[in-house]
Amino acid sequence: MTARSATSYRVIIVALGVPLVVTAIGLVLVSLWAPELPSTVATHWGFDGVDGVGPLWSIPILLLVVGVGVPGILYGVLAAAGGRGEFLRTHKLLAVVAAAVSVLVVTIGVGSLWLQRGLVSAQDAGDILPVLGVAALLALAVGAISWFVLPAAAPVTASERRDASPLVVEDGERLAWIGGTRLSRPLAFAVVAVVLFAALAVGTAVIASDGASAALLVIPLVLLLAVLATLHFTVRVDHRGLTVTGGVGVPRFRVPIEAIERISVVQVNPLGEFGGIGIRLGLDGRFGIVLQRGAALQIERRGGRTFVVTCGDAETAARVLATLHARSGAGPREN
Repeated sequence: MTARSATSYRVIIVALGVPLVVTAIGLVLVSLWAPELPSTVATHWGFDGVDGVGPLWSIPILLLVVGVGVPGILYGVLAAAGGRGEFLRTHKLLAVVAAAVSVLVVTIGVGSLWLQRGLVSAQDAGDILPVLGVAALLALAVGAISWFVLPAAAPVTASERRDASPLVVEDGERLAWIGGTRLSRPLAFAVVAVVLFAALAVGTAVIASDGASAALLVIPLVLLLAVLATLHFTVRVDHRGLTVTGGVGVPRFRVPIEAIERISVVQVNPLGEFGGIGIRLGLDGRFGIVLQRGAALQIERRGGRTFVVTCGDAETAARVLATLHARSGAGPREN
């Protein structure tokens, strides 16, 4: 998107304004209904009715965390990752999801309390299914309206590609290149915020259920491990080929030198071409590690699969790999 697109008034209204207004309305209704509600409210329904209860204060916290926090993070990713390019369909979808998620969560939270107005015991609350149905319909309606309110999405253009040329080196000279790729600081903060919000939401649910949902604590733990493993990758090029290793030693991806058919440098747009950041499968079938916008090392493997990794000085990495590839006897692919 253009420099102004991510912060244009229509994007801000959809991605931030709608969640803030909807959540504010929800909090006002909770406050107004508080005198009519049981001190302990139903927080979860099973097939046989209410099977989980918690303090009333847990509902406003969840509304804030999910109704505002999640859309805020989505908008942060949208602004950070898409602020310098076209306004693509993936960017548009992020804004729509931010609005729809807030409507869905707030409607479910407020609707569950509406079922409990005037009750002495939360166990007597009615069926939650009608509330879920209304919430889904409202979220879909808001999502559809938001899609048409937002600017038109630009088509995704093909990546600019330059085939790598080998370096001029002496026979027998040993070559290797080591670099890395990492999330930009704004995106790293957004990812960490996701983990913190997940921990807060799960912690609230565990407290509200008096420990009954303690198993949910595994969610933020898994997210934390995933973040530590994928915030940074080491990229190594040597006589064996390409090796990309996560920040804690895993995951690890390797393309053997003998499996390489073509080496090039491409310009990538993570959201537009890969639907996001991280370990991604592109819309065109390419697979790889895409943590930033800009230059990336692209390897076409024998058999048609393509691996992409964004990294600093991708040009040098590609040329070193091209040199080692030529030495191996495989040679470049003929056009």
